[in-house]
Amino acid sequence: MRFRHVAGPLAATFILLAAAPDWARAQDETGSEIASLRPGGFHEECMELEAGQAIAYRFSSSTPLAFNIHYHRGNEVLYLEEQDATDGGEGTVTAPSAENYCLMWENRTPEVVELRYRAGLAE
Repeated sequence: MRFRHVAGPLAATFILLAAAPDWARAQDETGSEIASLRPGGFHEECMELEAGQAIAYRFSSSTPLAFNIHYHRGNEVLYLEEQDATDGGEGTVTAPSAENYCLMWENRTPEVVELRYRAGLAE
């Protein structure tokens, strides 16, 4: 299993420009990740899964965020779960095929939002 963190609109394209990220990340005393998302920013937690493996996740946020679990097949983005505005949730999602799956939170509000989450391979 490999984890990858992606930050901000077009971050992969402009990473060499050293622009300030639209999120900051830390970890709390329980081992949960903490990300502060600026207005318009997003945060992704990605992992490579084989068909039949599952991601277990739990999260909460100070203000509702858009949330989805997705993967890419060519130019197509396929969603396993999608919510427009939620301030928390938990679940387990099973990979239908071997892909790189991403949990993504997007801040569509005009304020900074604190996100706390845990995600990993389900037992």
